[in-house]
Amino acid sequence: MNDTMMQPLESMKAMLNMQADALSKTVEAQQKAGEAFTEFFRTEASKAQSLKSPEEFLEFNVSSCQKLFELLKSQGEVFNSVAEETREAVMKMYTPASK
Repeated sequence: MNDTMMQPLESMKAMLNMQADALSKTVEAQQKAGEAFTEFFRTEASKAQSLKSPEEFLEFNVSSCQKLFELLKSQGEVFNSVAEETREAVMKMYTPASK
């Protein structure tokens, strides 16, 4: 094949590699998120068993919701990071270098 035909093929190959990398990172992040959520709910369920009063329940509920929010926020940041890295790689690949 000549250079004219190779360039689009190499570009497509690079794009497929970027997609595979992004998917791998996403799957890994999902696995870690699943483990983190499982541990969170296991821990919170254990704590909930020792509650004795409505006040303790209310404090526990507020605290638990705050922790869950932070966990969800951190997971969103991880996925956002993967998306941003992928976007930057694609832009770098398709944006001509400045002379």
